[in-house]
Amino acid sequence: MPERFWPGAAKRSGVLGSLRFQVLSFLTLALLPIGLLGVMQTRNLTREMQGRYELNLLALTERAYSGEQRVISRAFGAAEALSAVIQQISENPDDCERYLANYATMTRQYAFVGFLPPDGVMTCASARGVFDLSGSPRLAETMENPMPRVVRVDDPITSDSTAITVLQPAFRDDALIGYVVLSIPETVLAAQTDDFADRRPLSLVTFNAKGEFLTAEPGLDEALDSLPRDIPLADLVGLQSATILAESRAGKMRIYAVDPVIPDVVYAVASWEPDEDILGGRSFGMLSILFPVLMWLASLVVAYVAVNRLVLRHVRRLSRKMRRFAVDRWLPSEAATPPMSRELEELDGAFKAMALALMADEAQMEDALREKNVLLREVYHRVKNNLQMISSIMNLQMRKSASPETRAALKRLQERVLGLASVHRNLYQSDDLSKTDAGALLREIFDQTLLAAIPPGMDPRVETRFDSVHLFPDQAVPLALLASELATNALKYLGAPKGGRPWLSATFVTLGPQRASLTVGNSVAPDCPETATEDGAGLGSQLVRAFAMQMGAEIVIDRPEGGYVVTATFDVHDVAPKAMEY
Repeated sequence: MPERFWPGAAKRSGVLGSLRFQVLSFLTLALLPIGLLGVMQTRNLTREMQGRYELNLLALTERAYSGEQRVISRAFGAAEALSAVIQQISENPDDCERYLANYATMTRQYAFVGFLPPDGVMTCASARGVFDLSGSPRLAETMENPMPRVVRVDDPITSDSTAITVLQPAFRDDALIGYVVLSIPETVLAAQTDDFADRRPLSLVTFNAKGEFLTAEPGLDEALDSLPRDIPLADLVGLQSATILAESRAGKMRIYAVDPVIPDVVYAVASWEPDEDILGGRSFGMLSILFPVLMWLASLVVAYVAVNRLVLRHVRRLSRKMRRFAVDRWLPSEAATPPMSRELEELDGAFKAMALALMADEAQMEDALREKNVLLREVYHRVKNNLQMISSIMNLQMRKSASPETRAALKRLQERVLGLASVHRNLYQSDDLSKTDAGALLREIFDQTLLAAIPPGMDPRVETRFDSVHLFPDQAVPLALLASELATNALKYLGAPKGGRPWLSATFVTLGPQRASLTVGNSVAPDCPETATEDGAGLGSQLVRAFAMQMGAEIVIDRPEGGYVVTATFDVHDVAPKAMEY
């Protein structure tokens, strides 16, 4: 398709300028806030579900260690109550021993009850005897930083089983006087397990504020393997009801729930198997992003198919129809039109109406142009006939005239009239009435002039060359008249040069795409004065200048040895010039 029919076809080519891309871009912008809102809501829901799951694990963990918590809390309460009594009876070892022994027997939860003074020598205890702990490496640190403590004792001095020892500091006038010590057998703590719980952790470990083990469920070795691999217990001290997802020392992923049993004293860490709740929560978090993306992709696919089926295929068909109409004025039949929307039907109908109106206008213009051509041909033909009739009248007048000067003047005028007749004959015989072949026109004028006017007895050498150049009548008419004048002048002053044969030359050549040159030359006799060839005041010279001015030509006169050459160079009009008055 020539570009003149579609001047903007290349301006918005490519993917970015297509209707599909623009529709999909606007749809993406429309769905973006919805997608972001969906992601935010889904993430909030996911965090809420995970928070509830963590609270559930912490609640189950609290229930799992609740029995031990009660025992240890009671032990601290008992130690605090005993500290007041022991201060009254600690001076009498027998009374102190008897009292503490009766207390241990009545409660049945403590394997040992005693009072540890700062020097480490325990004389007041439920067991008989003196217990010297002054060599213990922990004694100095314990006395320097008085606070409630819980430690694990694997080899207690009063029993053969492992015990959990509770140490409660006792003060008198804000001064530390020692610790009340209660030893709880591990079997007592194990008996506090809630066997009726619907869900138990895989393992449950309690530890003190220094990160030291206290109790382990189900067994110490198995519980140690279930603890986090890269997180020591000391790093868990101070956490307040937290959950951690980490790999166990056995290489399995576990969820750990950390909760204080006795704040700042005893902590519990429970190991749980990651179930579908937590995994579903993480997958749900991925779906929070995946679902809006899938919704966006589905919307793009639907929009792409809809745009192609409802709009683009009809637009492409209409575009092909327009291109075909622009080339050969062809319109498809109505039966070949697929169903389309009302707006596109209106557009298609508007194009058909426009095409029909355009074809009707073109038919009228062709009829008018044909009629114009017929009229122009008739005008050119009648003008040619009239000019030939005038030439015939002049010929009759020349025959009746007795004056040679009158016959010569009428002859010059007849040649000019015949030149005009030749122009009009070429115009009405030409296929293009707006232009004529100047080369053929000039050849005819020179042939006509030379054949009719060469003096008898003179056989000049004639050289001619006429290129085919199409000119508008506004240039062709003055060019023909100029050529006729130049040919007449050449014949008028034609003579034999010294020692040579007379010659005549006439050339009409192109000098470029829009420039041409007419050259007419003749030989002159040696005795011919230079002023005779110029004749600047004569009618012929005046006509030559007038015709050259009308054409916009430049006249150059050259006088080679034994000759006279006139050259007219002018620009060829590429459009019909406006009519001018001269």
